[in-house]
Amino acid sequence: MIKNGVAIFYDIASEKSIYMSRRGDHIHKRKDGRWEGRYRSGIKEDGTTAYHSVYGKTYTECKNKLAKNRLNSDMVTSKYKELKFSEILSLWLSSNRVRLKGATENKYLYMIESHILPKLGNKRISKITSSVLMIFLMNS
Repeated sequence: MIKNGVAIFYDIASEKSIYMSRRGDHIHKRKDGRWEGRYRSGIKEDGTTAYHSVYGKTYTECKNKLAKNRLNSDMVTSKYKELKFSEILSLWLSSNRVRLKGATENKYLYMIESHILPKLGNKRISKITSSVLMIFLMNS
């Protein structure tokens, strides 16, 4: 049953109604009665996203396991950890060159060279956190 954008399930194991948001957690009940939660665990060698699953007898157990594993998962693979941000930007620009128009590419290149590279270009990708990006955006 769905009320106000929230799906309501009855969990037999805990004998409680479970209120689940319709987006965000990637948790669903399987046919065998267990709850499965999926999370992005990294990037494969071919560049696609790798997913892993956790299982629990109850929705709450699955949600707790999911939160714990999300904290421990490392989204940057060892292949890219030691690259500098400038190298990642160069790879991104060269891979998107085909779909960009000339003027757009020139504008991106100007913005990268004049604004982003002077402040973030020498940092290793593994050292760039959300707080580093927030400081960069606030000072720009």
